[in-house]
Amino acid sequence: MSDEIKKYRTKKKIIKANKLPSYKDVKNHLKKQFDDEDHIGYIINFMMQSFFTRNKDLDIHITTSLKLAKDPNKNYLVIRNWDLMYIKNVYKTAKTYGSMKFNFRDRKLTYAIQKFIESQPENPEQTEWALIQNANGFPLDETSQAKFIRKHTLNGMSESDIFKIRVDDFEKKGDLKGLMEASRRRGTNLSTLIKNYSLTMKPP
Repeated sequence: MSDEIKKYRTKKKIIKANKLPSYKDVKNHLKKQFDDEDHIGYIINFMMQSFFTRNKDLDIHITTSLKLAKDPNKNYLVIRNWDLMYIKNVYKTAKTYGSMKFNFRDRKLTYAIQKFIESQPENPEQTEWALIQNANGFPLDETSQAKFIRKHTLNGMSESDIFKIRVDDFEKKGDLKGLMEASRRRGTNLSTLIKNYSLTMKPP
């Protein structure tokens, strides 16, 4: 039975590998979103490709000051004068890895965030903006979040498939450093990452 399960998993990986688009296709989709002024889509796909986020990780609240990003039950994207900070508090493996903070700079993402804020209903007292919400500004449950995110991904792909594409690209390039950074940013140990997301490695 164990051998049959391994064969089945290997077969599924081969089928998945043949069906998924390339990382180049995913990057081109991100570029098109920026060119088309799809600011929400650009933010979502940038975070998925650069920080290897799950759906829950993308339940982000955007704010303009680190002092405002204090709720441990929220994830934040803080836009400052000199950089951006992604604060990941609520995610699948948070009990293992704890709160994560990432400082980085990106001109296009900064622009998309600024435009997203400008597109929100004007409210002088508002200090944060939810990235994923319904038309009335209310938060979504996990199932609705997943549907919301898929509306903005290439071919309606899941976050899991996009992560598999990124892992596959690292493996093809022999980029162990990239795999280790993906492991760190996602909050998944390297062996689990390869076992569950590699399209080329056979399961043990």
